[in-house]
Amino acid sequence: MFVIWQVNYEIEDPIHAANSRDAIPELGLTFQYDETGKLIHITHTLSLTDESAEEDAVGESQAALKPVWEALSFSYGVPVQRRAPRTM
Repeated sequence: MFVIWQVNYEIEDPIHAANSRDAIPELGLTFQYDETGKLIHITHTLSLTDESAEEDAVGESQAALKPVWEALSFSYGVPVQRRAPRTM
């Protein structure tokens, strides 16, 4: 049996998005933008075994999203500053 986790990342310094997308379903990602079109929030939805704890969900999410954070940092020339992830 599996449990669906959502790990939420709030971007502290919003990122200007030249090409905004609402989601990348194959990666379990949804994006939220402010009124000026800057990226402010990413939600990562993932499925883990029902024995998994919150720490497991955060760890799996961070490992899976490492290339995403690196790509954003490379594109904008600075590391993406984000608050501690929250889970649901």
